Amino acid sequence: MISLAITLVLAAFVGWFAWHTYKSYRAATGTVWRRLYAATMNSATIFFAAVASWVTAAFNFTLNIADFFGATEFRDFATRTFSPDVASDILLGCMLIIVLARLRTLKLTP
Repeated sequence: MISLAITLVLAAFVGWFAWHTYKSYRAATGTVWRRLYAATMNSATIFFAAVASWVTAAFNFTLNIADFFGATEFRDFATRTFSPDVASDILLGCMLIIVLARLRTLKLTP
């Protein structure tokens, strides 16, 4: 039950950030990518981290909802498919992309 409460709090934060990004996106001008970049405070790092956070929060929310309703077969499928080895590889890849995006952002600053 605590896990579900934590997931709901994190989902609320992700929802707020998505709303803020949408509102900023609507206010920005230019191409789609320029508007997304402007909506995430002109930072490629924040943009990629937000996308990674949305995906992670959605996955954790789905697992906790499945546990809440007693759908253990879904949790078994998810843990078989996404083992700790796969999760650590994905996390390492995300961190590498975030570092590269941050280095690119720092180079673009005059």
